[in-house]
Amino acid sequence: MIAFVNANAWFILPGVPDPTFVAFDDIGKNLYLFAKGLLLYSGAFFFGKPPSDITAIFSVFCFIILIVLIIFSVLSIKEIFSTSMLNMAICIACLVMVPAYLSSNRPIDEYTIRYIVPFFILAPVVIGRSSLSKGWGFSTLGFFVIAMLLSSVVLSEKKDISSDIINQIKNSIRESNLKNGYASFWFASSVSIDGDVSIAPLDVNRDLNALACYKWLSKAEWYERGGNFIITDDNLMRDITIKEFGKPSKVIKVGDKQIFVYEKNITFNCN
Repeated sequence: MIAFVNANAWFILPGVPDPTFVAFDDIGKNLYLFAKGLLLYSGAFFFGKPPSDITAIFSVFCFIILIVLIIFSVLSIKEIFSTSMLNMAICIACLVMVPAYLSSNRPIDEYTIRYIVPFFILAPVVIGRSSLSKGWGFSTLGFFVIAMLLSSVVLSEKKDISSDIINQIKNSIRESNLKNGYASFWFASSVSIDGDVSIAPLDVNRDLNALACYKWLSKAEWYERGGNFIITDDNLMRDITIKEFGKPSKVIKVGDKQIFVYEKNITFNCN
């Protein structure tokens, strides 16, 4: 069945390059992105924050909760893994994306930590099926954790996120009076979410060194309308963009991203 599905290219997603094992020189980078992404995703990134900042205090508590979750998960997996086929399947599903993430070329920035979301979903299930979840002590701990997480959600709504890369890109586009453009799917969906800027997602084929319409979750009219800027993720995407459309008339640098601005309207034929 797997051979049949693979032969029909049903495992291939548009715009997503074939997965490979991580390059030897990128092993440290994967570990760094995994650790930082895990802390950011769980709200536990307190590094560089002043102790007087209330968000830093809650980040420390979230860090403690994350450590407790990992310890409880490991102990629970050791306890229930061999007790039944169902428990074994749940444990494997809980952990499988962690080594897959660390050993692949999927990590490109800290936001790609979303690949290990199954761990956060299934870890409580694993713990709940073990003996560690029994007794008043665990119930008290659970109540404390829920209270802390709810408090951190309230604080996160008041947090200044102006330094976030997505918001930096949004601000740069608005300040430059740019309206229509292109980006890889992640940035196209994130930057254009407010509706004041139209950004069509691009299929970045890194094997063929080409840009094309993203024929999944998009409309042909977006590409017929065109745009005059492209948000480039990395050097390879920049090289592809220059090969396809020439050198930009203006380059806006936002963190490690670059916005290529052209004096012409760029369109794509999606047929």
